[in-house]
Amino acid sequence: MPYAHVGIGIDFVAVPRIRRLLDRWGRRFLERIYTQSEIAYSLARPVPAEALAARFAAKEAFFKALATHQTPKITHRTIEVVLTEKGLPVLHLRGAAKDALGDRQALLSISHDGDYAVAMVLLLPEVQS
Repeated sequence: MPYAHVGIGIDFVAVPRIRRLLDRWGRRFLERIYTQSEIAYSLARPVPAEALAARFAAKEAFFKALATHQTPKITHRTIEVVLTEKGLPVLHLRGAAKDALGDRQALLSISHDGDYAVAMVLLLPEVQS
């Protein structure tokens, strides 16, 4: 496996920080960072800030795994955390984020406990035929 095609990223977010951003900026904050389905899912949770923090961490971990920062084309909203039928989180990418990933596979793990959320993204190399 060529090293250049593998990426790993991790991010750690304080839930109270996300709660403060939500309290201060409300929908403006939500619509700048999250997709409509992420907003709906998170606001329906018992502690919305936990779900929002975990999704924020996942997006940041993806940027790190890709070895890039947010750009005008790859934004937080081009990266979406969705749940499979079994409840496992996966990344759904759009536009430039999807193009940047190419044929690689992105694996996601997220967790939150109390005041903290963490996410890790592993980018696997392209499958060589």
